[in-house]
Amino acid sequence: MQEILKGKLIGTLWNKLVCTDLWKKCNAHFINGINYCEDILVLAQLLQYCHSISYLSYAFYHYCDDNKESITRNYTRETYHMRKKYISALNGIVSELSLLQIAALEVKMEAFRHNLLSVKDFYNYYPVSYKVILGNKTEGKTITYLFILGKCGLYPFVKIIWNLKKFLDKCRAKIIKSVL
Repeated sequence: MQEILKGKLIGTLWNKLVCTDLWKKCNAHFINGINYCEDILVLAQLLQYCHSISYLSYAFYHYCDDNKESITRNYTRETYHMRKKYISALNGIVSELSLLQIAALEVKMEAFRHNLLSVKDFYNYYPVSYKVILGNKTEGKTITYLFILGKCGLYPFVKIIWNLKKFLDKCRAKIIKSVL
């Protein structure tokens, strides 16, 4: 579960086979009103009762990800609120605090990258430990360091630094494009 929440393993259901007995045993189900990361919520339910997992290295299914209108490609304030609902639902399934903090950090970092994480949410929405922030490997070092600064009380400056970095990255890309 930790590898799924950290983004190291794919948390979708379309690439998994689950024994019918396991479905019945844990009464796994989708949660009404949550349509973002809903697969992970079902997996969390299943993994509470699962004692063995097997892996096949052959691809039996090929996923097409060219839908530009998908919820994963268009991150909005509504998406952020849906992700917060996902964390609340996960909190009812998974009891291990570190797993919940990992998932909450992913949600906060994603909202941060899309300029939707307010100062209030940074500090009040599901606080995460320094250890969890430093253990995050899915985001770049820049965001990790900025979150550490934010945790030290400097989040308003963190947003300024992030926006400046994005601006400089765009400038650099334009310069490279004009040179080539």
